[in-house]
Parts: sequence; structure tokens; C-alpha cells
Amino acid sequence: MASLKRKAASNGKPAKKTKMQPRAKPVSAKKRVGFSRELIAPPATAKPSLPKSALKKAPPKQSSDSEEEERDTSEEEDTDESEAAEAPGSELEDELSDEEMGAAASATVKPKRYTKFEIIAGSYERFLYGLEVSMARTADQKAPSVTIAPIFQFPAHLSCIKAVAASEGGQHLATGSTDETIKIWDLRHRKEVGHLVAHEGSLSDLIFPSPRILISTASDAQICLFRTRDWALLRSLKGHKGRINSLSLHPNGRILLSVGQDKHLRVWDILGKGAGGVPGQGTSTHLGAEADLVRWSPKGDRFVVILTRELRVYSVAMQEQHKMTAPARFLDALFYPTSVDSDDLLVACDDGKIKVFSSSGGSFAQRAQFVGHTNRVKSIKTVTLTDADGAEIDFLVSISSDGKINIYSLDALSRPADVEIAPLASFDTKGSRLTCLTVTGIEAGQNDRRQGELVGFLSQDEDSDDSEAADPV
Repeated sequence: MASLKRKAASNGKPAKKTKMQPRAKPVSAKKRVGFSRELIAPPATAKPSLPKSALKKAPPKQSSDSEEEERDTSEEEDTDESEAAEAPGSELEDELSDEEMGAAASATVKPKRYTKFEIIAGSYERFLYGLEVSMARTADQKAPSVTIAPIFQFPAHLSCIKAVAASEGGQHLATGSTDETIKIWDLRHRKEVGHLVAHEGSLSDLIFPSPRILISTASDAQICLFRTRDWALLRSLKGHKGRINSLSLHPNGRILLSVGQDKHLRVWDILGKGAGGVPGQGTSTHLGAEADLVRWSPKGDRFVVILTRELRVYSVAMQEQHKMTAPARFLDALFYPTSVDSDDLLVACDDGKIKVFSSSGGSFAQRAQFVGHTNRVKSIKTVTLTDADGAEIDFLVSISSDGKINIYSLDALSRPADVEIAPLASFDTKGSRLTCLTVTGIEAGQNDRRQGELVGFLSQDEDSDDSEAADPV
């Protein structure tokens, strides 16, 4: 596999690093961004998140960042030029097989029901932590009880881990570091698969939009799309000038948002038809400051952007719906649906709290907060489990620079009296400065991933022959 660096060649020398070829470009960048109805329409129930009609066999083609890295505040002018050229036959439809698309469609029609979930967190000290969380609930309990079981803890990279992502169902885990590599892990068999070398800079974000696609970005200003079947690089998107900080994919699996050092929000149509703006309006908007994070809402009708001490909520028409500022930094945010018509905005803050703002009526008034951390909250994620009676229960997971991983019940938000919500359970890494987080559900009947005192993964050296390696699960 050209883009997946595995073991050393037979002569004992490592495989030569392959320079990845760019595969797509955005349309000229203008002053404002817009989204057509065709682009933002939700996918049909029976369609996969990357529809076949929009997805030709193409041949597969140490940095010293600190946690408190200073931002370059110099403004760079937007330009109509892109550094990447559209390649013939670059659409994704022919790069995923019919079998893969069929499997994706089935997964969409029959959503998975998870009875446990796994938490994976990376740290500034290059350690990777894995926890398995199970749930129990009785009729007289106000909130469910959860049990945390550590399943691994080991140094996964040469330096700080900046991003982690797990595919749905937990088969693949990807980790990105300031050592400029993306490592691929098999979560089910607890072993390292290899590492990707497409970027020349510190990794900043990773996304699995489906189990068959991985999207990555880094300080080299490019976005890479990989096919997980053989880890081939499908395309490289270029348009930003400087480090990209965050990515977010629309729920329809088509529109990708990116923000970075150049103070621009960019919009990409990852299905191969250029960038996803309305003709004449372009694909970029100037935000006036460097953005740290962008996140779509689950319904895809709005998104949130964090610019250090400022948070903005935009509609798909790029209309600003709300803006708030704080004396300290905002570090993460996500929308949590509370009804068909409204949702809450959960914001991770520098003061160790996760604040809850109601979007009802467009006021975004704070109505609750999650407590339990003593330092900045670096990342938050939600996950849904199904209990023995078939009821769905939502959880919030958070990590902090205080070294703790907290788990909260989101059901508490339905109880008006609970203004301050304490964690159901907490795991202390004993001082690690946690930097990134992902959660993945475990279906009923999947093998228990805990195994005695096993605290790491099989490395490539230990697993010298995939066909002969013993299954550690």
C-alpha cells in the first residue's frame, strides 16, 4: 500500500516516503460562503453517507508544538488561487466498491445499538489511554450507574498526540501527532497496523465519516482523504494558507468545513465536484481572526465556530445567529438535540466547566453546567447506549488538562433543578495533560476487549507477520 508505511523492506531499510499527489481544488475564494439546497439536503434513509452516485478505479496513489502555542495573528490576504489541481476521475464513486457501498447503506438503514462504549484519549506526554464503559440502571435510580475499566495505556507516538478518531463500531483507530505521522490501530485485535505519511507538519484533526474513509489535516495546510480498505490516498485538498486547526463534516457526508491560521472558513464538497459553495458566492469567508474549531449541528442546519475567546453560531446561509465572548478561552463545543425543533449548545471552557446554553428562541441563555474538572476542559463528546429494555440513554464524556476523564448523564438536562451536574464516574490518569478524545460504541455480543494486565498494543515488530499473529482478544 503506497500510503501506508508498514514494516521495513527486505534489505532492512525503511520504505521511502512517498510524496502524495494533490487530487482536488476548491472554487475561487470570495467574500462570503453559501450552501445550495442540493448540497445541504439530508440523505435518503436508504442511502449511505457517501452516496454511490456521487462517489473510477484510480491507482492508489518533529515538531515542537506546545500545548499553549502562540498564535500567529498576522492577517493573510485571501486569494483566488488554489495550490491543488482537479485530477481526471477523482470522484469518490469509483474508488469505493459496490460491496463497500452496500455495507454502508445497510448500516444506515439499521442503526447500531450499543450496550457499552470505549473512550480513547491522547496526551501531551504521548500516551494513549483506553477505557471501556458499561452501564447499569434500575427502576428506582435517578440516573444510570456506569463502570469504567481501563483496557490500555501506552506511549503511542514519539511526541504529543494531537488528534484521535475511531471508526463506527470501533474497528479502526487513528492517532495524529506532532511527530507528523498518523498511526493506524486495530482496536478489535489490539495491534498497530501501520502509519500514514501524507503530511509534512503536526497533525491537528482526524475524522472517520464512515468506516471506509479517513479524513486528516495538519499544519501543512492540506486535507487528505484515505480509503481504509487499502489506505490509499484518494485526494488531497489545498486552499488554506497556513495551519488548519479543525474540520467538521455535514451529517449528509458531503460538505466539509475547515478553519485555520489564515482566518478563513472554507467549504469543500468531498464528493468530487469542487468546493461546495453556491455559484458566484465562492467557498471561503474571512472570519477576522484565527478559528480554533468548527462543528456542525447533528441536524446540519447550523454550525459553531470558536475563535479563542469568542464563539459564533452560523446558519447554513452564513448568517450569524449568535455571538458570545468570555474572559477565558472556549476550547470545544457541540450541539445536543433536546427536541425536534431545538438543541442545546455545550461549551467546554478554560475554567474547568462545561456550560449549557439553550438555543430555544435564539437567545442562547445558559441554563446549566457540568462540573468536576479543576483545569481547562480540552474536548467533549456524546455517545448513546441502549439498555436492556431498549431505552436510549445519552452520555457526555470530557477530558481536561487536570488529567481526568469524566462521564456525565445527559438525562440530567431534563431535570430543571439540576443546575450544576456532577460526573457519574471519573478516571484519573494521574497528571497527564490530556489533549484529544474520541468515543466509539460497542455492540452487544462483541468480544470483551479487557484482558487482564494487558496495557498496550502489539507493535509492528511484535506482530511481524499478520497472518501468523495470535489474536490477543
